[in-house]
Amino acid sequence: MTGRCRAAAGLLLALGAATALACGHCIEDRVAAVYDYGVAQQAGREGLRVAYLGIAGRSAETAAAAAATGDALRGIAGVAPGTLRVAAAPAAAAFAWSGDEAALARILQTANRRLVAAGLRLELLRVWEAGRGLVEPPPRGAGGRM
Repeated sequence: MTGRCRAAAGLLLALGAATALACGHCIEDRVAAVYDYGVAQQAGREGLRVAYLGIAGRSAETAAAAAATGDALRGIAGVAPGTLRVAAAPAAAAFAWSGDEAALARILQTANRRLVAAGLRLELLRVWEAGRGLVEPPPRGAGGRM
């Protein structure tokens, strides 16, 4: 293989790797990174729902951002104990919660206030509910059931 062929092959491999890394930002990948069958089973038994969140902001895909996200969500009323899951890459979090959409909105509002100093914010990606599976959340500001 000539030097030029090796360079071309290296470029193609690098482009493929970049494309593969970009897929880490897909919603499905983020959900999969924090999905836990046990949490889903617990939520179903206890009548809870599971929120799947993206972590956005500067340095979102770092261990420090994952730790800050976990710290921000721990102890918030409504987050079911033992259900919090956080991943650094892709940057995502999930937890089961009790209550309605307004309760979830309060949880996210509290967590996002705690994350401001870290330059991070949580974005609701999907909600899992027994009997319905994964559903897209309503658009921001829209009413209605998730």
